[in-house]
Amino acid sequence: MAASTSVAVPSFNGAPRLVYACVTLSLMVLACIAINSPCSAMRGVLTTSAEGRASASGYRFVMTLWPVFIIFNTAIPMAEYFGGSDPHSAKGWQMTIGVMATAPPRAGQRH
Repeated sequence: MAASTSVAVPSFNGAPRLVYACVTLSLMVLACIAINSPCSAMRGVLTTSAEGRASASGYRFVMTLWPVFIIFNTAIPMAEYFGGSDPHSAKGWQMTIGVMATAPPRAGQRH
């Protein structure tokens, strides 16, 4: 929800629009903190070894770059597709965020 509201373009101008941008940015930051804090805290539970924790941090860092790479290479083409070849269309970005938010994660799933 925070992602979709951050790309929405409200019709108000001036200070209310700035407040809207600050509130949605704050919601995005809180969502990132809520996701990353438990993941960071788990390193201490995985191993008592400092080398093991450093290795787990390295793997976590590298594995977070794959989704970033995928998003960087697909977001603008998707926004252009959904926005009618306008990469700055609010509708295009909202649809792109919607698709990315509802796409099921496949990595690591067991059947």
